[in-house]
Amino acid sequence: MSTFKMQDKLQKLREVFKNSSCVWWHKSYIIDWIVNIVLFLIVQGVTYFMSPLIRYLPPNDASVMYPVKPDIVSNLLLFVLAMFLPLLVIFLMQIKRRSAHDLHHAILTLVITILLANTVTSALKHSAGRYRPNWIAAQNGNEGHMSFPFGHSSTSFAGMLFLVLYLHGKFRIYSEENSASFSKSILLTSPLAIAFFIAISRAIDYHHNFSDIIAGALIGLGVAYYAYFLYYPPLSSKNCDQPKFHPEIKIAQPALVEISIQKEQSVAAIAPPPAASYDGKEVIDV
Repeated sequence: MSTFKMQDKLQKLREVFKNSSCVWWHKSYIIDWIVNIVLFLIVQGVTYFMSPLIRYLPPNDASVMYPVKPDIVSNLLLFVLAMFLPLLVIFLMQIKRRSAHDLHHAILTLVITILLANTVTSALKHSAGRYRPNWIAAQNGNEGHMSFPFGHSSTSFAGMLFLVLYLHGKFRIYSEENSASFSKSILLTSPLAIAFFIAISRAIDYHHNFSDIIAGALIGLGVAYYAYFLYYPPLSSKNCDQPKFHPEIKIAQPALVEISIQKEQSVAAIAPPPAASYDGKEVIDV
């Protein structure tokens, strides 16, 4: 692309976004926020006032006779790791490329991921009524009947898988235009180690069974996968580092959407190439 064409495109970007800074916004996002929060509050409210299922407990059942041990990972630490760590990464990414579109979609996706994982987990806990391994020693009322599935596991895996997908998209690890890099991918996948640690910790302190942990992990992973790809394209897409546009906007304003995508890529597009010697011969990209 010639210098003049690039300058012309950049001028169009300035003109369009001077008068239309929120091309990406659609009113349906307000509904998404409301439905997600209201659904969470309804389920939490119902389960708060409703007692969990009281299952039959055979006498001398050794599976509920484990001792009481202090929490290795507290609820506060869980919230910090599963919610605030991804939020911190989202804001740090804004330093590299400021985008209200990406900022909104990333936060919305994270909130949906965490709240939906907790909604599903709470509903299943009350429905299953499984005794905790330390039920006899703890005698902690309704809480002792909510071992399955494991809430720490679902929340941590939900938050960490969102973070892993978000980072892989931003660094374009699986993009068709880039070659695969195991070292980068394993580094960006490392947040899942936090989720595994949190999950295993609750078996060590006898708060949950391993089957509780696995069920919680599957819920968290499934919810994170579901929520992320609602708002972001496949990781193999050439635009995997950018959030999706609402279908109605793509239909009504295709030109603005295209220019918006180009604007997101403009920083990389206009970056000067690395210095190199020139021998006067034309280089043809094959």
